[in-house]
Amino acid sequence: MEITHEALLYAWPRLRQWIDADRAGLRGRQRLVEAADAWEKADRDPALLYRGAQLELALDWLDIRRGERVESEDHGMHGTHRTHGTHRVHRAEGAHGGRGNHQGRQDRQGRGEQEDLREKGRSGARDRSNDRKQNRDGANGGAPGGQPPAATPERRFLDASVAHQQAEAAAARRRTRRLRRLVSALSALSLLTGAATAFALFQRSAALAERDVSAAQVAVDHAERLRQADPSQAMKLSLAAYRLVRTPATRGALLASSGSVFSTPAGGHRWSVNRLAFTARPGRTSGDELLVSAGDEGTVHTTDVRDPARPLRTAVITEPQPGTRSAVTPDGRLLATGGDDATVRVRDLRSGHALLLTLPTGTPVTALALSPDGRGLAAGGKDGSVRTWRLDGARTRPAARADRGHTAPVTALAYRPDGAVLASASDDCTVRLWRTAPGGGAPRPAAVLEGHRAQVRTVAFSPDGKLLASGSFDRTVRLTPVADPGDPSWGRELTGHQGLVNSVAFRGDGRQLASAADDQTTRLWDVPSGRAVLTLPQPNPVRSVAYGNGGRTLATGDDEGRRLLWHLPPPVLLGPPGGAPAVHTVPGGRLLAATGGDGSVPLWRTAAGGPGGETPVAVLRGYTGAVTGLDSDASGRLLATGGDDGTVCLWDLRDPRRPARLARIDRHRNMVYAVALGADGRLLVTAGEDRRARVWDVSDPRRPVLLSTLTRHTDRINGVALGGPGDRTLVTAGGDYQARVWDLRDPRRPVLRATLPHPNQVNRVALAPGGRFLATTNDDRRVRLWDLARIGGGAPAPVTRPVAVLVGHREAAREVAFSPDGGTLVTTGDDRTAQLWSLADIRRPVVLTALPGHTGPVTGAAFSPDGRTLVTAGTEGTVRFWSHDTAAVVRRICALDGPGFDRAEWAEHFPGQRYRRSCP
Repeated sequence: MEITHEALLYAWPRLRQWIDADRAGLRGRQRLVEAADAWEKADRDPALLYRGAQLELALDWLDIRRGERVESEDHGMHGTHRTHGTHRVHRAEGAHGGRGNHQGRQDRQGRGEQEDLREKGRSGARDRSNDRKQNRDGANGGAPGGQPPAATPERRFLDASVAHQQAEAAAARRRTRRLRRLVSALSALSLLTGAATAFALFQRSAALAERDVSAAQVAVDHAERLRQADPSQAMKLSLAAYRLVRTPATRGALLASSGSVFSTPAGGHRWSVNRLAFTARPGRTSGDELLVSAGDEGTVHTTDVRDPARPLRTAVITEPQPGTRSAVTPDGRLLATGGDDATVRVRDLRSGHALLLTLPTGTPVTALALSPDGRGLAAGGKDGSVRTWRLDGARTRPAARADRGHTAPVTALAYRPDGAVLASASDDCTVRLWRTAPGGGAPRPAAVLEGHRAQVRTVAFSPDGKLLASGSFDRTVRLTPVADPGDPSWGRELTGHQGLVNSVAFRGDGRQLASAADDQTTRLWDVPSGRAVLTLPQPNPVRSVAYGNGGRTLATGDDEGRRLLWHLPPPVLLGPPGGAPAVHTVPGGRLLAATGGDGSVPLWRTAAGGPGGETPVAVLRGYTGAVTGLDSDASGRLLATGGDDGTVCLWDLRDPRRPARLARIDRHRNMVYAVALGADGRLLVTAGEDRRARVWDVSDPRRPVLLSTLTRHTDRINGVALGGPGDRTLVTAGGDYQARVWDLRDPRRPVLRATLPHPNQVNRVALAPGGRFLATTNDDRRVRLWDLARIGGGAPAPVTRPVAVLVGHREAAREVAFSPDGGTLVTTGDDRTAQLWSLADIRRPVVLTALPGHTGPVTGAAFSPDGRTLVTAGTEGTVRFWSHDTAAVVRRICALDGPGFDRAEWAEHFPGQRYRRSCP
């Protein structure tokens, strides 16, 4: 029987399904053979190996075939070999003959099981991928269904593909690990780089900040050195340093500048400024807002000083000869000039400086003066002559020469304000007084003053005409009463200059006199007392001086042609003379009280706008000796004063213009050194030389009642301090090297809480706001801060360790006071300074600055109730004001100095630093 291929497939559907299912495998087998052959021919180029999905398909097909072969071997005994050859199937059926139907059912059942196995083989192929190599290596001989034998090219190709893929996977894993390590390293490097960058930026910022601090400190040190010689430049430097960086040192330098008088440069001459005068501006008949100056180079400058902080030069008049002298009328109408050409020229300042008159003198002109009404002109000559003219518009009467003159060149001339008396000074060491003739005749001699011991270089009348000031090369200034010019008497001699006195001028109210000298200073004097109020230092010898702007401006001219405008009033008051002054700011009424050696206590009303311009209110009297201590209650209505005559007085200040003494206490046998009033005005503590501190009930201040007497000190008591509102702590400071802390909750029975030992006598004590901290001053030059919270209850015990020791004074430390907010401490000493300390960290105080200016030991200091102003007092009798408000100091400097340093000045003082404007 012959069976065709198509008939067999048609009659045997299962065979057809097998063939269809294996067709894809046959095609894969064919491609595998071709790929293996190409790989062998290409010398086994790895690029031709199977990869990825292609390799997986080939391996899946191989696993399936291996599974079928295993099945066939397991069922071989039943004639169920699953081969796809037609002759093998035909022989299997023919061998069983009549059992065809039964055998068919068995075949169908077997084929179903084989299908199940084949499905399981496909689903588990990927899970068995790790065993493939081992399974392939275990196969022997040929493989049914076209499976490649172990040693065939196809098998080698697949093994190589698997090995290559595994190598690539391992390499990929290694690359991934390396990449991860690299990413981690880069991340770490990035973090390190960021940290390094941040650190570098921080270091750079710190370095720049340190550079700024260093540059600012250099400027502060320079300002300190300049403060006595050039306070205006020191003030500008201090502000610039503060703008550069804000440190305790720059803030302190700025505060120190607040006690200086500021000056503004007003341009200058090429040579020495020999004459200065203020007069009315053109178009005005009165005032003193135009500055006229003459220089030795032969020019006259006019400068508008309505705003003294920004002077504006309006004209320059050039004379034909050097050595020009000048004079101007108060109304600004006439200007007279003269010099070595023996000619006086009179100009009209209101009409473009037109030349009105030319007057020959026959001798070089060495001095000029115009009478206040502009009708009298006087000229002094090198030959010692004095000539006068009567001016009447464009006409003038002939010169009248004095019949008797000086025996040496005339150096200065001055008319009395009423024009009736003329004073002349000369190198013959005399001052002569002349009565002028109303009609223009020759002046008549009135008197000769011969008190100076050297050439007299300058003269000036007081505004009321009763005093004549003269300055001489003998370094003195003399004040001579000349109410009767025919019978003058040498008056007070003012000493203090260390060089030749070149110029003097009275302030408009006559109470202050300025003198300029070769010692590079201008001194301000209190005329009634003859005491020096202030010294204005300059870098060169000062040749001329004049008051203007109602006494608010002082002009000076020096040997180098420099003109300065000083802004007044100065932050200085003249206190009572002698003694060891103390000061106290009275709360509530802007009152200031000071003590002195003459037994008086003057009261001033402080200026609302800050230091300067204080006005006297009243003077408390009633002591036979020096007043040594004072204090007030928190309301400012009750004031207590103590004197070295052993008495204590209570004063009613409800009307400061009419203070009334309420009581006088005289229980102390010796000097009273200190008094303290409780904040509520109910307790008073007094102490002094008798080593006792007494506690008084002053609820009725007219009838003080003694409550208790403290007797534990073995030497005099120098200072006392009472706690603030609600705090009944009392501290006493003694010459026995002890400060003692007392509990006054029962003032009739004070309890000693602690003893604070010192290495020398304790001079003053002060309690900080809140009462926790105490400051003490000592003769060992140190100031100590104590924490009273360390004091426990029970028996008193010594507190041996202060929380801080302030070292700054070079001599004994005297007064001490806390600012109202407790953040600043002021200390004073015999070294003529007051020192400011920052208490931001009270255990590490930082010195802000040393305040200069006093010429004697500084024994008094007090903050204003609002803390914005500090007042200090010295034994030389001056009371000085300092601003404790940095913003106020900045505003003041900027108002007087405009923008501050320009770029060139900044580069000079702060090289390499970015320019910063000092003022907006």
